Amino acid sequence: MGHCKNKHVKGNLQVDGTTCLKKLKVKKVDGDLTVNGKINTKLQKQLNQNSFKDGTLRITESGTYSLCEDISFNPTLTRADLPVNGLWFAAISIETDDVIIEGNGFDIRLSDEYAAKNPANVYTAILLGNNLFSGALFGVNGSRYPDTTSYVTANNVRINNLKVSYSSHFAIRGSNNTCVEITGCSFENCLITTVALQGPIDLIIDNCKFKGAIIPPPSIPTQTL
Repeated sequence: MGHCKNKHVKGNLQVDGTTCLKKLKVKKVDGDLTVNGKINTKLQKQLNQNSFKDGTLRITESGTYSLCEDISFNPTLTRADLPVNGLWFAAISIETDDVIIEGNGFDIRLSDEYAAKNPANVYTAILLGNNLFSGALFGVNGSRYPDTTSYVTANNVRINNLKVSYSSHFAIRGSNNTCVEITGCSFENCLITTVALQGPIDLIIDNCKFKGAIIPPPSIPTQTL
């Protein structure tokens, strides 16, 4: 196994470490993030509650996205790119390379109201791609954006100083990502798996805190046959 840094890890961390091949080279240069020699200086955007009111924040342009307040994810269900099954499956989906999510210590929390609308619990706070699943499971049960037909992964991503205090499924989810750094984050009450990365290459999880779930998962309605 290569060099994966995992500090202060408690609770339900799931990482496919067998493909973490080497340490990601990340450093600060004049305030900008350098990832394996690339400096991300293109876009600076502030995120607040209003950024999420209509649905998933879909990031399709490289840059730095910074939270400026706590987020309670409880979107409307009327936007044109609402997933085929009628339910948003992420608060943020990163659908391009070279992206920094700067949490500034703020929280992305799934609201109780939206959790009740999504009894299957298919949700992640941050998605490193355009779908929860790649390959044959892409868009399973209509869980895909209507403008997508195949999986797109996000590479060269840093998530820093973010809190996720409640998720009905994942905190961070991705498949086949290259160069991912998750630093200084805290996760709790992620009811299925906290960090679920399948096949990552060049992965650092550093100085993060993981706490187990104390909130029971929403009940799934049963049907009588």
